Amino acid sequence: MDDGALPQPNGAGKTTLIKCITGAEATRMDDGDVFVAEKSCKTELDNARKFMGVCPQFDALLEDLTAREHLRLFARIRGVPAVQLEDAISHYIAALDLQEKADMRVGTYSGGNKRKLSVAMSMISNPRAVFLDE
Repeated sequence: MDDGALPQPNGAGKTTLIKCITGAEATRMDDGDVFVAEKSCKTELDNARKFMGVCPQFDALLEDLTAREHLRLFARIRGVPAVQLEDAISHYIAALDLQEKADMRVGTYSGGNKRKLSVAMSMISNPRAVFLDE
């Protein structure tokens, strides 16, 4: 399968780069900087995070919640206005093709549907930048 994209080898630093940009696990950049919405990830990390969405390498899902419940929780945490909440949830459920599973517990999902939900969660607040880790 040659789609023109070059695969990144293990150990290339993809996860470390995302951790540096997002400040996850107190990983910091030694040199350089990244700007998200004109906010420095080195000196204005808290402000830059407001404009980021992150889909971690491993799904961070609660097995007893549904997709709709996960998205509602993340939307509220990320400050989606109450008047836009249900429309945003419906939009991302449709965009990631989760309509049939939206009200089923995540513990029943396939690995692919769990990834779709994780991506939807990273995008629910319509961030300026979304970092998808494998």
